[in-house]
Amino acid sequence: MKKKKIIKLEGHNHDLFTIIGISSHEKGYTLTWALNNSMEMSFSRREDLEEIRPGNEETLHFPVFFFNDETRKISYFLIQNRSPEGFLVTEWPTFDFLLIIPELIESNLQKNLLSQLKKVPGIQAAFLMNPADISNPARLLIE
Repeated sequence: MKKKKIIKLEGHNHDLFTIIGISSHEKGYTLTWALNNSMEMSFSRREDLEEIRPGNEETLHFPVFFFNDETRKISYFLIQNRSPEGFLVTEWPTFDFLLIIPELIESNLQKNLLSQLKKVPGIQAAFLMNPADISNPARLLIE
C-alpha cells in the first residue's frame, strides 16, 4: 500500500476552524432573519469584510453577520460570498454564504447544525467545507 504524502503549511491552521457553505438566493439580512427565527440565533450586522484584489487594487465588500452562542460558547460568522465585483472565495462560487465557526466543533454538533440549516426557509443547500481547499483560509477569520 502506497504511503500518503502529507504537506503541512506553516502559519495556516486549517484544522482549527469550521466552514459551512450555504446556497441561498436570499439577501443577507433576510437569511439572518430566517436563521434567527428558525434556529433561535441572534445574528447582527457587523462591519463588512473588505478584500483588496491584487492587480487592479479593487476593494471588494462582503457583508458580515455575527452571533455568539453563550450557552455553547461558540461564535458564528455568516459572510456573504458574493459581491457585485466577484467572490470572496473564488474556489467556492456555488456558495452564496459561508458560515464560519472559528474553532473546530464536534462531529455530532456539525451534523446537527447542518441538519438544522437545511430546514431553514431560503436555504437550498448546506455543506461542511474543508478550509484546506482554498488559498489563504486564515483571511476568513474575523476578530
